[in-house]
Amino acid sequence: MCGRSCPQAQRGGAITETVPPGPNGWSYGGMVAQAFASRHPDLTAGLVLEDPSVAEMFVDPAWGSIDWAEGGRTIDKDTTVAELSDLDLGDLPVVVLSSDQLRGRLRRLSYGYHDHLAAATTDGVHVEALGVGHSIHAVAEELVAATVTAVVESVRAGNRSSLATAGSTTSAAAV
Repeated sequence: MCGRSCPQAQRGGAITETVPPGPNGWSYGGMVAQAFASRHPDLTAGLVLEDPSVAEMFVDPAWGSIDWAEGGRTIDKDTTVAELSDLDLGDLPVVVLSSDQLRGRLRRLSYGYHDHLAAATTDGVHVEALGVGHSIHAVAEELVAATVTAVVESVRAGNRSSLATAGSTTSAAAV
């Protein structure tokens, strides 16, 4: 990591633009991004979490059928739950994107988890991506790009509450 501002692109040795760092996390990577932001608030300017897994999924029996592995390795659920149990993201700009494909109890649980995650910061918003599955980036690339842009612009403007003023939960159609 390189502090509050990292090179975005470099051509011929010249940096063309800088953007504040902030991990984007999809699925299990969302928990990795949460842990990074929690451990390194000085190195994290914002987060975009795309249909992220959350620690509560490891302890809720409703998710018991999931094989929790990443990259061929079994995930240490106890350590993950302990590390993320008291997640507080302060005033970090955070957008949580949720798929609208789950149904019934799992949908209610997932949305509740994602609402709770967006509330772990004073500048969080939960967005329902309409008409897309778990891989939001594969179907709604423009939505994910616009979300990243909104977080970057919020950080650049120093307007730490700009995302939260949009409302805690909203919906966006995939374009």
